[in-house]
Amino acid sequence: MQQYRPDREDLPEIDPDFFNAQRHKLNELMDRQETKRKLEGYSVLERTKIGRNEPCPCNSGKKFKKCCISKAITE
Repeated sequence: MQQYRPDREDLPEIDPDFFNAQRHKLNELMDRQETKRKLEGYSVLERTKIGRNEPCPCNSGKKFKKCCISKAITE
């Protein structure tokens, strides 16, 4: 049995912008799936609130309120 193969004239024009948008969506989906696969097996740690007078988690030796509190507020 012979397959039907249309001539080039029979094929519709493909809009390059549409093609690029579809390719971009596919790449995003593949990136998300790859990231999901990499994160499997990792547990999510709950974020605990750091008190102002506790030592800073960056191990600078300063109190949190004198060191990184401004960074935490902007996040």
